[in-house]
Amino acid sequence: MILKAIFKFFNPLVVYIPFVFGITKIFEMILGYQNIWNSLWNQIVLYLGQDELTYVVCLPNLIFLALSLGLGWVYNILDVLDAPKCLTKYRLNELTNNNKKIDLFKVSMNVLQNNLLNPIMTISTFYLCKKFISYEFKLEAPSFFILIRDLSFYIIVQDIFTFYIHRLLHNPIFYKYHKKHHQMKPTRALNAIRFDFFDYFFANYIPFIIGMIIHHPHVATGILWSIITSFTSTTIHCGYGFPSFYCIQFHNDHHLK
Repeated sequence: MILKAIFKFFNPLVVYIPFVFGITKIFEMILGYQNIWNSLWNQIVLYLGQDELTYVVCLPNLIFLALSLGLGWVYNILDVLDAPKCLTKYRLNELTNNNKKIDLFKVSMNVLQNNLLNPIMTISTFYLCKKFISYEFKLEAPSFFILIRDLSFYIIVQDIFTFYIHRLLHNPIFYKYHKKHHQMKPTRALNAIRFDFFDYFFANYIPFIIGMIIHHPHVATGILWSIITSFTSTTIHCGYGFPSFYCIQFHNDHHLK
């Protein structure tokens, strides 16, 4: 009951962080590393170099593209094949005729278009942050405590901004910009960032970036935050009620209204 209450009122990712910490400690003991994350980060920097744009623009946008399109199509294949049953048994709704008629290629092109806009917005934000906020590229990875602190802050800020901006977009005055996102009933994973530009910028990009503008992170934390938000956004739109992801059922019901 306590665990269900935590999942109901808090982002599940906050609960999973201690689990990741435990797994990390186990691998450190097995492999003999004092700080496995720092060792991994050093290997990444050694391989990719120290160009900040690589970590602030290129990597996050490749992650967004891989998860929004790649993971989105994985879920779509589950829908088409209706297999494996160990996963499809969690499907919340049967696909409707409305959903089947939607051209998933066009949806994918819209998702790709939004991902191509990402570099423009991230480069602009990066420039503004460099100009007005002190920012330092550090070779040493943040401690686990700093990582938890920063991610928890970003999760809270994102949830607050997403909630109020989303409510505003459901106002009759602005709903015309948000309507495309609700054309799939029930929703599917590819629908996660299927927006008009106005909707995408205010409902998706601002909630993601605002926490890092308020409290700028280590670049490794920013990359991890990109992975978390991309995976979460795609998964809550997938239409599969996997255990521990209470928000999938909630968001599915929201799209059915």
